[in-house]
Amino acid sequence: MRRRAFLGALAALVGQTWSARPGYATSNQTGGISSTDRLAPFEIGAVSPENAPRLPGEGAVPLLHDFRGVWLSPEWILGGSPALNESEVRARVRSTVETLGKRGVNAILLETLIRGTSVAVDGATPIFDYLQWNFARRGACIIDLLQIFIDEARVAGVAVHAWVHLFYWRMDNDDVYLPWQRARSLWDPLLIAWLEEQGSALRRTGKHVALAVAMHELSASLRRVGVDPPSQVATLASAGVPSGGHLVGRLVREALSCGCVPPDFLLMHSPSDPFPPAPRRALCPVYLDPGNVGVCNLIVDAIIGLARAHPDLAGIHLDQIRYPLDGQGLPYDLDVHDREPLYLNRTIPVMAVRRELLLRE
Repeated sequence: MRRRAFLGALAALVGQTWSARPGYATSNQTGGISSTDRLAPFEIGAVSPENAPRLPGEGAVPLLHDFRGVWLSPEWILGGSPALNESEVRARVRSTVETLGKRGVNAILLETLIRGTSVAVDGATPIFDYLQWNFARRGACIIDLLQIFIDEARVAGVAVHAWVHLFYWRMDNDDVYLPWQRARSLWDPLLIAWLEEQGSALRRTGKHVALAVAMHELSASLRRVGVDPPSQVATLASAGVPSGGHLVGRLVREALSCGCVPPDFLLMHSPSDPFPPAPRRALCPVYLDPGNVGVCNLIVDAIIGLARAHPDLAGIHLDQIRYPLDGQGLPYDLDVHDREPLYLNRTIPVMAVRRELLLRE
């Protein structure tokens, strides 16, 4: 219920940023909020090629029911090379969208916000360091990777949507990220605030002083570089806590064992094993809590910022709008104990009843 209310509010707020844009279809289906006079970026509605809404600007791209889209991460075509200048990036993007257009693709869902870091300017989210080369303002126009895709794709007749990961943050595995993927995050301020508050509380007790000092030092490091295990595991080890390859999880586990209050913006499996891997997997996902107001506010601000800074964006593609499939953070009344990936389990009464209702519908 909280998630549905959040998505309704998100659709309404982002819809307002498109409200002055001609050519977009109206809808009354934005999360159940009546919006007959509000233009909704998420719902195209029942349209035909003749009355299809079009992107504003020269060479507008029709948004049709015949949606042939692909997910595309900039990392797949750019890697992490900091040596590319704007013209070189444009050339790679142009080649990519031309190839996709020739193969019948009419929409690109560009991975824009991932791990709390963005390839585009939204006024809230840190930019990938390796993309700092060109992001600039030219008059009222912002030039960043998302805008380059929008510009080049329009020529090829392809619409660009921003692919945004909402509640997934990162993998708590110290060795899985390449150097250019370790970056400051939208979620760092929440972790910083928790470290400072709980570190100060520990100091006041006069106990676990070494951990309290380490928490404050980690907080200062997070402000500079974000979560960066190579430079931070030694700080945690100075408090007698080896990271064991899982910096954030070991930090949280140790803090909770010393009496700290849990970080309410994160979903945790248990105090002794906050971010375990899914069965038969090695990766340890860290998810934000969809019910946390601070988390939702940051997401809304980031998406509204994306829409306002990129007026020719075709839409926002929301991903990771869920609790983890392995049961991490799920309500206790679902009675999930084995943490198997939870697509459908008829042995869980709540899910079995829901399945029967869906079949009747």
